[in-house]
Amino acid sequence: MEIQRVVCYRHPGVETRLSCSQCEKPICVDCAVQGPVGQKCPDCARQVGRAQVINARPVRRSSGLSALPGVTRALLIANVAVFVAGLVPSLESAIFENGALFSDLTMSGESYRLFTSAFMHGSPMHLLFNMYALYILGPGLERRVGASPFASLYVASALAGGTLFALMNGGVAVGASGAIFGLFGAYLVIAYERRDTPMGNAQLRSIVAILGINAVIGFIVPNVAWEGHLGGFLAGVAIAAIWSWRRQTPRDMVLTGVVVAIAAIIGVIV
Repeated sequence: MEIQRVVCYRHPGVETRLSCSQCEKPICVDCAVQGPVGQKCPDCARQVGRAQVINARPVRRSSGLSALPGVTRALLIANVAVFVAGLVPSLESAIFENGALFSDLTMSGESYRLFTSAFMHGSPMHLLFNMYALYILGPGLERRVGASPFASLYVASALAGGTLFALMNGGVAVGASGAIFGLFGAYLVIAYERRDTPMGNAQLRSIVAILGINAVIGFIVPNVAWEGHLGGFLAGVAIAAIWSWRRQTPRDMVLTGVVVAIAAIIGVIV
């Protein structure tokens, strides 16, 4: 009985019992290319290699503002745009007089100033501090809770901060600090819930330290509207606590922010 000899398709003089796992052509030890699943002949190995090169083409990733979630990006642009517009001599007075939070005018019916003043800043450093905080805090929080709940949290905190300032201080204020401290408040609640994890514990200590530093600055540095900081912070804590307590849907989360915002406006009008 004659036994058929199987030889390598590239080396006819070499007998083998190996075959390509893809095309099943006989291959010798020298020709076998080890793949993720079995060995392959050189031809099939080259095809896989080309496919991997094609699939490994670098993916273009967004950077800068384009990498930020929508609401955070829009808020950054809006704040910077208002500040730049205020540098134009012909617009400076109009923007300040019609948008700043004058306590007496706000409590006399011009409650819209609670909102407009949150997009105005008194100096480049004032703008830089608030926008840097928004850049650091905003993306993570927006991705965690969603765009609409994040927007409601930001606006409600801004209104609450402005309301407490108008009720406790008879002066004039501008700035997004109330909204920013609302984000700090929300992060504090989230970190406190996760305090039993290493990451949550580290975040909690970091946020407490930052808040402590800002609290000291608010009482030491002149012309800092600490009332706005406190009002925004309390609103952020309250909103995030309700979110956590009720385990709300995104729609309910937005409603919570809206309720806090309406309460702030009513508080300054009544």
